[in-house]
Amino acid sequence: MSRVLEIARDLIRIPSLTGQEAEIVTYLQHFLGQRGFAVEVDDGQNVVARRGSSNGSPSVILCGHHDVVPVGDRGNWQVDPFAAEVRDGQLWGRGAVDAKGPLAAFLAAAEAVAQAGLPGDAALAVVSVREETNDLTQRGILRVLGRGTRADVALVGEATGLDLCLGHRGRVDFAIETRGRTAHGSMPERGVNAILHMAEVARELEAMTLPNRAPLGPGTQNIGVIRGGVQPNIVPDRCRIEIDRRITLGETPESVRAVVEAAFERARLRVSALDASFELLVGFEPSLIAADEPLVTTASTIARRVLGREPKTYYMQGHTDQEWLVNMAKIPTLILAPGDMGFAHSPNERVSIAELEAAAALYTELLPALLGASSARRGA
Repeated sequence: MSRVLEIARDLIRIPSLTGQEAEIVTYLQHFLGQRGFAVEVDDGQNVVARRGSSNGSPSVILCGHHDVVPVGDRGNWQVDPFAAEVRDGQLWGRGAVDAKGPLAAFLAAAEAVAQAGLPGDAALAVVSVREETNDLTQRGILRVLGRGTRADVALVGEATGLDLCLGHRGRVDFAIETRGRTAHGSMPERGVNAILHMAEVARELEAMTLPNRAPLGPGTQNIGVIRGGVQPNIVPDRCRIEIDRRITLGETPESVRAVVEAAFERARLRVSALDASFELLVGFEPSLIAADEPLVTTASTIARRVLGREPKTYYMQGHTDQEWLVNMAKIPTLILAPGDMGFAHSPNERVSIAELEAAAALYTELLPALLGASSARRGA
């Protein structure tokens, strides 16, 4: 059994739902501590392990996450989601793709680099955080960066099939509520139907032309939740919808608020009594790095050699902690990891063992190349 597969199976066998990460954090503390890393854990169960010069340069952050989403109905699984079963050349289990497989590849590479020794004043930080949450007070990377953790470059361990992901759109989740007045269902004219008013708002949302800006492409919008009414014989006085909006370059949470409130005004041309409000639930910004960033060109060269193919560069549809590494900390950050994101959060989550092993090999070559290069001092 390869080293990276052994580590990945260890990680998957530890159930670590968001908020229940103590056992896996203990594993990470022991693993990294035994390999010469100075390990810190905060009260949010976020791990920062450093090796090398305390203010070193060049410096690299390997950023992964150890929490996982619930397994859902186990009847939909062909395997025990926490047994880390190997079948048909795949490693199965919750977190195999998102993101314990990538984290295992980081750990295997960190182990190899630590055994070989870091060059000069270089510094390597392995960061594993709480990520599967929309609550920014609990988002691990914000806590880690807020304490001053920095590096010259970073890698994010979210599945890319070992292609080079340069960035992604942002995400704005928002709610709209319409308010009306109750009445008996047999006399609806005496009430104000909040559901019918919401239908007019939804009509405006669906009619929107969303921005389409290179290189991140078009925004998208999905009405995913609707709640309203009490029972059929009562005119509903409340209706609420929740929307997932993916934003492209030039958009912000506040610009989304502005266009939605403009949609309210258009709806009022048909429904003068419309009483509607906007509530921001999540506001994540787009992020990206340049294709000619030295981190990208170095990773591309090494990936070509290790994988025996030309890795593509692209921009993913989902969202990762790259946002804050790039936008907040100003760290050039590449998303690069094994796995097919289509398996994330789904029953029968799995990752190719060959790809997992290729990832560990790629990182093991890439880290010395990055740590041996001259770079501006930011510290790790």
